[in-house]
Amino acid sequence: MRLDIEKMLEADGGVPDAFSPDAFRMAADKPEPVSFPIVADASGSVLAAQETLKRFSVELASATEQANALIIKDDETNAKAVEMIAFVSNLVNSLHEATTALTKPLKEPAKKIDGFSKAIRDPLLDVKAIIQGKLNLYSHSLIVAQRAAKKKADDALALAQKAIDDQAKAAGVATIELPVMHVPDKPAAVRTELGSATIKMVWMYTVDKVADIPRDYLEKVFVLATEPMLNKVFKAAIDAGIREIPGMNIFEQAETKVRRF
Repeated sequence: MRLDIEKMLEADGGVPDAFSPDAFRMAADKPEPVSFPIVADASGSVLAAQETLKRFSVELASATEQANALIIKDDETNAKAVEMIAFVSNLVNSLHEATTALTKPLKEPAKKIDGFSKAIRDPLLDVKAIIQGKLNLYSHSLIVAQRAAKKKADDALALAQKAIDDQAKAAGVATIELPVMHVPDKPAAVRTELGSATIKMVWMYTVDKVADIPRDYLEKVFVLATEPMLNKVFKAAIDAGIREIPGMNIFEQAETKVRRF
């Protein structure tokens, strides 16, 4: 069962009778349709589309309630479940068709406008990247200098403390703890009228020699990078009758496929 999208778009309100079987009609005590955010649009096109698509929420509320209440215990309820899932599949398809019908006239102008915007946006992002690179380089030099200053101050304090400790020990008196000099480990935040920036060191990486990387890391990378191809290879092997592959668990799992009419 499929919806007549053109009739639906022309309807004054409500859901067409052909929208769903009687089993999916909402009763007075059924949940309210899902709410949509209010969209301000001077042309009215977005609001009109919203009103059109809102009709699907009536079916959504009814289908949701029935899906949650569904208990499959015999042939009759199993057939009902098949009917329900086929209906929902039709509903999803009809929603897609309605959305396409509403958005298709807007795509070409939007594409051209986005092209105009992209011609300006991309160079702007390049400018931002240039400035960001210079900021990062300068910030790195500041942090390195501050770390060096802190190490120098800590080393000088340690030498001075050791000298005092040695003198106190020789004189047989209690030593004196020198105050710790505070040296910032990173530059202070920069604030301007248009924005602010904070600086921190971030750990990064580059690959110098793949052969030296531990195998467990490479295995994770391999699986993530090639999962679609792995699925294709292993599925072909399983379809060919292979039931045991070292390092794999091959098992059966029920899967119900519903074809829409």
